Formats: sequence, structure tokens, C-alpha cells
Amino acid sequence: FRSSRGAVAYCLLTRADVSIYVVALLRCQENNTTVAHIRDLNTIIRRLQSCPQKLTYGKLALNTTFLCVTDAAFKKEDDTGHALKGTLLLRIPAGKLAATSCHVIDFQTKRIRFVTRSTFAAELFSVCDACDHSILLRQIAHEIMHGPLSGWDARKLREGKLQSSVLIDVVIDALSVYAAITATHIKIPSEKSLLSHVQYVRELLDHRTVHSIYWQDTRDLVADALTKGSCPRDNLCACMNGSLELSHEVKQWKPLLASSSEDISEAVTLTEQIV
Repeated sequence: FRSSRGAVAYCLLTRADVSIYVVALLRCQENNTTVAHIRDLNTIIRRLQSCPQKLTYGKLALNTTFLCVTDAAFKKEDDTGHALKGTLLLRIPAGKLAATSCHVIDFQTKRIRFVTRSTFAAELFSVCDACDHSILLRQIAHEIMHGPLSGWDARKLREGKLQSSVLIDVVIDALSVYAAITATHIKIPSEKSLLSHVQYVRELLDHRTVHSIYWQDTRDLVADALTKGSCPRDNLCACMNGSLELSHEVKQWKPLLASSSEDISEAVTLTEQIV
């Protein structure tokens, strides 16, 4: 059982469609292994063998955007609360979101290592971690295209004061988190400890470290399959094959920079639009 489970875990280098099932098995301790766990492992192996998948990387334009699609799952159990985060980082042509080619850069399904008391908290923690991960990968991509960065330039890139050819867009399906982050005047959530996390994501947007944030229908969110085993995996497999398709309405929000301002941090005019 341990050997087969380790071999299946090795497939997570490319098989994003089974990551949620493998992570669930890895949470099982050796002294708690049951026949049901062995049956689940056999089901995963049959899935891998009957539905082979690969990551496809077609040709994309030079100007691209990192699309960070993130989702979370929260379940209140009898003895403990379990929360998962799933992040899918895609490279897409700049200015396009629907019906476009894409490259899967990275994906992950992990347990949220913070005290999580609600779905709102789980989604918010997932967004914060996804933004941090995207900023790191954006710096790597920037150095590949423009050469190594000094510590000072890396700091300016992180603060949005250094122009980058790679933008970051974040996609979520939690409308309550989207509304809290994009509110004209940020209010204190009912769980007061979450205020700093809301302000953190908003600061990334105001400084243009993150270009914009999208709200997307759950039926189109490809990261949903990274945190929920019962979700269809067609959209996720399509992304693995290099295609991103959307069928429902999308909301976008980003700060509108004043043309006369030289400091990005002075952008205070906000706009909301339906794409």
C-alpha cells in the first residue's frame, strides 16, 4: 500500500486531475489504514491507466499574463475542521480570458495551515497564499526574460514600482471574498482577525502588484476540481491540454490609475466592470 501510494503521488508532477484524491490518501496515517483506503487507491490507479493525460504547451504570444485560479474547501467535522486550498497557475495571452490557449505553469492541492472557522476564511487564506506564490513565479519569469534582478529591483517589482511584461490576474469563485476585497471602504469582517488578510490583497491590487481580480462562476472555475472530488474534471483536463473555456458571466475589478500620478500607490479611483 505504501509503495503504490508513493508511486501515485509521484504522478502529481503532471496529473492535476487526481491531486485531490492523492492528497486525501496521504492524510491517512499508517495505523489508520483500512480496506476502504486500499480500494480508493485502486480506483485512482484505474483512473490513471484508463484516462492518460499530459500537459500540452502550444504557441503563445510574447506578452502574457499569469492567471492564478484559486479555490478552497471547508468541512466542519465532528472532532476537527478540515480546509483545503487549490491553486492553478496558467499562462495566457495578455488581455484574453475566455476561449484562449493556455499553459499550465504550476498547480497544488494542500491543507490550509491556519485556524479556519468558515468558508469565507478558507477562501481568503487561499487567495493570500496564491498571490504570494504567483508573485514568486512572476519574478522568476521576469528574470528569464530580462536577466537577473538586484535586491532593490526585486523589491520595486514586488511593490509594483517596476514595470513587468508579465501581469498577474487572480480568479476566485467566492463572491463574499470578492465583495470584501473590492469594497470602496473595507469593512471589518465578522471574524475580525481576517481584516488584515483582506487589506493585504487589496494593497496588492492598489499597488498593481496584482493587476486585477476576477469573480468566476463555480461551474467554470478549473481550480474547483483541485479541492472537491465530486466536481467534473473536464475543464481542468482541457487546461492541461492547452485550452481555457468559459461559459458564464465573469466580473473583473481593478484600480484605475490616475494618469498624472507618478506613484502607483496614489491610485485611489476604483472601477468595476462586467466582462
